[in-house]
Amino acid sequence: MNEQATIGQRTLAWLSWTIGSLVLAFLLFMLVGHLTGDANGPEGMRFTSTMDLVGFLLFPVSTILGLLVAYRTPLVGGLIAMIGILVLLCLRPDLLVPEFLWLLAPGLLYAIRGWLLRR
Repeated sequence: MNEQATIGQRTLAWLSWTIGSLVLAFLLFMLVGHLTGDANGPEGMRFTSTMDLVGFLLFPVSTILGLLVAYRTPLVGGLIAMIGILVLLCLRPDLLVPEFLWLLAPGLLYAIRGWLLRR
């Protein structure tokens, strides 16, 4: 039974690391492209309201930070990534779509892995 638990933990670690790294790379690529590109028109990226700034801090900033922290401490990093997205979903229920919800997966995997490591 102990060997199966070890295999399961290694699989969870590998899965969380792989999915988390892919999502992190995607978010960093999109963030850099958004900040340096001309997708925002001639005025560039500007926050017209406090809600825009809060939304930006919740996603992608908190998700990126959470996934970076998760390399060192999976439970804390996973919770940071998940809480940022969940708070954003409370503020913006229009984002409750599968295309956005999949971004919870790496944080959830890291949180489960961290919780199992603490036990």
